[in-house]
Amino acid sequence: MGGAESTDKLYRQAYINWWPEEVPSYKDYYNALENLEKYNFSIDYVLTHTAPKHILQKYYDDRYNDPTAIMLEEIYKKITYKKWYHGHMHEDIIYNEKDIDIIGVYEKNYIIS
Repeated sequence: MGGAESTDKLYRQAYINWWPEEVPSYKDYYNALENLEKYNFSIDYVLTHTAPKHILQKYYDDRYNDPTAIMLEEIYKKITYKKWYHGHMHEDIIYNEKDIDIIGVYEKNYIIS
């Protein structure tokens, strides 16, 4: 599920160097939930642009209300998975929660396994 709210959109031009559609819609969110439900909310890997709200708070306390991060937080609460990859924060970092990795990817080549 792509997207995240740009923190610098006040300095950009719509449809030139940022897009209002960058944040997934509620239709996208409900579509994701419907697809996850088909697999009993159990998947191997999650690939998203940004991270769930509680992870985003570890990066930037003032950005935890990103609408995409809030949607992803709700998904996080419902699913089981092996690893979650995101890249929005431009940092290589691994958070381990309940023996499951949430991986911020930037420059390193993490192997999905």
